[in-house]
Amino acid sequence: MLPGRLSVCRTFGDPEAKLEYRGGNPNVVKAEPDIRSFQISKQHDFIVLASDGIYDKLSDDDIGKAVWLTCEAARQAKSAHSAGQVVTQQHSNNISVHQYCGLGVEGILKNSLMRQSLDNVTVVMVAFQNFKRVVCGTSSIRSAEKHSETKQQQKEKEESQLPSQKRSLARSASEQ
Repeated sequence: MLPGRLSVCRTFGDPEAKLEYRGGNPNVVKAEPDIRSFQISKQHDFIVLASDGIYDKLSDDDIGKAVWLTCEAARQAKSAHSAGQVVTQQHSNNISVHQYCGLGVEGILKNSLMRQSLDNVTVVMVAFQNFKRVVCGTSSIRSAEKHSETKQQQKEKEESQLPSQKRSLARSASEQ
């Protein structure tokens, strides 16, 4: 609660929490979004939009691993089903890309909750063609996971080259 009246998510646009003449404090809660801009390429697998309850407990790498490990488990269950082994109904022979996305989101949520996130946990995953190719095609999820780690290293290099520009973009977006 912010100063004892409202939950934090409500205070971003609430004048009573921001304006001093209404009893608020403009320095208590400031919205500074984490904004990243990038060109989507054929190599991108997915993006994840999540609340701070996820990012308080999971790094970007943890999120990527949660998605890939969950999808790998589903693919193994699918293979076991194809081989005639007994598996649960959830892992039927035909898993769609939408179901893989759902499993990936579920993996992220479970990982955050297992690490005892005390905040709200909300996740949206947007899959690109490469994700579909990997999970529904013949590509190995393990190679996609390694590819994801390489992209993370490239992203970190790009971020280290332009840190002040990104901060100014985030500030200008939050002021609008």
